[in-house]
Amino acid sequence: MDKVKLEFKIPENKTIEYQGVQIQVNPFMGIAQQSFLINKYLEAYFVKTEISLVALSEYDYLGAEFALKDYVFQTSTNLETATLDNNFYCDPGLWSAITSEIVNYDKFRFVLDYIVDEIKEQKMLNNQLGKILSGLLDKLNNVFANITPEEIEKLQKETGELADKLKEVSPLVDKV
Repeated sequence: MDKVKLEFKIPENKTIEYQGVQIQVNPFMGIAQQSFLINKYLEAYFVKTEISLVALSEYDYLGAEFALKDYVFQTSTNLETATLDNNFYCDPGLWSAITSEIVNYDKFRFVLDYIVDEIKEQKMLNNQLGKILSGLLDKLNNVFANITPEEIEKLQKETGELADKLKEVSPLVDKV
């Protein structure tokens, strides 16, 4: 089979009209743009600041969503965002009009949401592991506070036996 050379052609901008204003929309989000948007979203979502739109939430979902919209407006349209009324970030009509013209926006959003879920899951696992280790250290401190040399020898022997048993269960060892 003969190899063919494929050249990528960036689609031409599309023009939409919104409230009587002509808006140019770049209909394709490249790798660099997607990486930039994902990193900015994660920065806004996971970094706890003193000023949060939802005070009791550990994550700043609203701030991240508004930041994402702002960056998409800046990178994919000709909208002047510096003077844009903040209410436009809440306008589903404008957002839908723009993102419906970006052919790979839905795939981008799927990847973004997947990465957010993955990071949240990892944070949860790390937090659980930290609590388990902290509890274990507390228990060990209580045990070793009043232990005799004979009891230490017995613990060493039992720990060695337990370690040998764990080595036999290789899938568990591989995941630790």
